[in-house]
Amino acid sequence: MPLLILGAVADATHLAMLTPPMAATAALIVGGPDLPLAQPRNVLLGHLIGGLIGLALAVWFGGSILVGGLAAGLAFGAMLLLRCAHSPGAATAMLLVTMPPEHPPRFLLVLLASAVLVVAAGLVANRVRRLRYPAYWW
Repeated sequence: MPLLILGAVADATHLAMLTPPMAATAALIVGGPDLPLAQPRNVLLGHLIGGLIGLALAVWFGGSILVGGLAAGLAFGAMLLLRCAHSPGAATAMLLVTMPPEHPPRFLLVLLASAVLVVAAGLVANRVRRLRYPAYWW
């Protein structure tokens, strides 16, 4: 179910580039609902941190694989410091450097909305499977 929602969001917003990190998020939520990486706080903050750092480095240094790797590392380091590790958020940072969006504010809005929708879909999918999710909200 989370992947169906991702497909609908990608189709409606024409931002298919969001699909890989969000699909990884969905896999964590459905496949490991008790993992810290899958909890709503980590998902939302992880993608937000990745998005902000990725956009900042893309603006300051331009798009390249090297800067993308730096963005991913800095984003994950920030997540660890803030205790909200979410590895797909590092992928979001790299994605934004290597494929900068035309409208960054719109992209960030769609990114956060997608993360909320994936968490909500994961909640429903895990309830159907009679699994407890989330282990904690914040």
